[in-house]
Amino acid sequence: MPHNGSEADLKYAVRADLDAIGRLIMPMGIVTKNSILLVDYAILGRREGMGRFEALVDAWCAASRLFMKETCMQYEIKELPEVRVAYLRYKGPFGPAVGEFWKEVFTPWQQAMGLTGKVTYGVAQDDPSTTPAAECRYDACVAVSADYPIQPPAKESHLPAGHYAVAPFKGTGADVPAAWGEFFGQLSAEGKIDEGVCFERYPADYGMDPDTGVFAAELCIPVKV
Repeated sequence: MPHNGSEADLKYAVRADLDAIGRLIMPMGIVTKNSILLVDYAILGRREGMGRFEALVDAWCAASRLFMKETCMQYEIKELPEVRVAYLRYKGPFGPAVGEFWKEVFTPWQQAMGLTGKVTYGVAQDDPSTTPAAECRYDACVAVSADYPIQPPAKESHLPAGHYAVAPFKGTGADVPAAWGEFFGQLSAEGKIDEGVCFERYPADYGMDPDTGVFAAELCIPVKV
């Protein structure tokens, strides 16, 4: 039944009820940044004829959907073409050491070969959760044309065409493993992960903040369509 009291009375009643129900729901992880939004949802429900409890639950459900949208990684499904790449391989623990490999080994080689200004890729060949850190392999790659002569110490590979979930990343090298873990966990829970190669994609105009070490990239995981 719609509320027949004044607007002030309705807002006071709704706030009190939300506070009470919030004490039960908050421990389960429903975090609300804007309580005014909840009040507005609940008032709207009451005006549309919802009962008191129904309006409260509807408001909290709306808040939970907002919470999930804000905390889950945002991504797009893209169809990517096959890419021929030249790569240098790093072996060892993932994390900051991979960034040092890019800086101290790959980038100087890339410049010497005249391959700057091209899209680059990072491909982890092993799962660090099941492979000893010292045995983990990571390939730093650069896209090359079909007729480019790849010479040692570089080797040739191809990133397969297919449908990928592509998520933007911004952070430091130390943040990359956690971002991958979160992205994998989310897609796994959604049942979307497919067999194939996962990789980081860096734009041709890639740059890193010299003061913070922050850079931007894309995380790409093959998915079912």
